Amino acid sequence: MDALRAEINSKRKALQDESVRPNKYMRRGDIERMKEEAKAREQKEREEAQQREEVKALVRKEKLIPSRSATNSPHPGIVEGNRSGSEIPVPEFSLFNISNEETIRRLRAKGQPIRLFGESDKDRRLRLRALEL
Repeated sequence: MDALRAEINSKRKALQDESVRPNKYMRRGDIERMKEEAKAREQKEREEAQQREEVKALVRKEKLIPSRSATNSPHPGIVEGNRSGSEIPVPEFSLFNISNEETIRRLRAKGQPIRLFGESDKDRRLRLRALEL
């Protein structure tokens, strides 16, 4: 009787292990789903890397522009040695950070095409910013 129970348990364990191992043949839908998951994962990693880069750029920008207390000037962007009034260029593209859905909504409201040929999401946001300014 113990031998029979041991055999049944070994069969159950083998069935559970088969579900973990990939089969010899896979369905096309499963392959497509795996590709989509991998693509979504890569996209998420790229977005996170881009956000980290933007944060680093903002930190660098803050280090370049002295604060009001450090310069004793009412205009912290103006360098004290340079009285011509020229400011340190501030990249405003990072300040105009809105979602793709919001960009599409605003472009539709202005009667503009959603995406031009070969235009990336970043280019689309810059075009919207140029239209709004």
